[in-house]
Amino acid sequence: MHSPTADYFTTAFADSMAGMALVGLDGRWLEVNPALCRILGYRREALLACSFRDLTHADDLPADLQLLDRLLAGEISTYNLEKRYWHADGRVVWGLLTVSLVRDAVGAAECLIAQVVDITPQKTAADDQHAFFTQSADLLAIARTDGYLARVNPAWTDALGWNEDDLTSRPFIEFVHPDDQAATRAEADKIYRGGVTRGFRNRYRRVDGSYRWLEWSTHATAGGMLYCSVRDI
Repeated sequence: MHSPTADYFTTAFADSMAGMALVGLDGRWLEVNPALCRILGYRREALLACSFRDLTHADDLPADLQLLDRLLAGEISTYNLEKRYWHADGRVVWGLLTVSLVRDAVGAAECLIAQVVDITPQKTAADDQHAFFTQSADLLAIARTDGYLARVNPAWTDALGWNEDDLTSRPFIEFVHPDDQAATRAEADKIYRGGVTRGFRNRYRRVDGSYRWLEWSTHATAGGMLYCSVRDI
């Protein structure tokens, strides 16, 4: 008897914007949809002739196989993983992979359903932001409202001599010149209340005990983090 459910699945499989595949327990693709072919750059026939292992970046394969073993052992019912695939043109494609197990009528493992969402643009943007943060000549920092710096870029070490662990493990006010601490606390309170700082100046202690004048531009986000661009003046 014909099953309407089967028709719905077939239509969803074919029309999905996400890459989808039925995968054998041996890792070979049994069926792939057009979106997966587009994401990976291969024709359907080429994908069906190989295994997901063949196109997975070697650094990401162990984590994938470990999760797959747990899925087949019944320890988990599904898993998600950000992983890299090799595109047909040789470049790396980042995918958000979701895998679940299909069992037959008696509960035996039959095949896998895999869904792949292309997250390459997001990963590229994150890499660009990281490069901007780490390579900037300005002192860049992300601070919390508890009075600690959460993250600083290497320019802080160049200017002050402290490493990132030094600067993030103690309240930032401890590095401020005693004569500037009251003004700094007042400025911080203003930012915590949603204000914006432009051109605030104070003296920060170097690792050798001397002080450097810094000029701060800071704003707070709705999530409670403070983004700081600081110049050594």
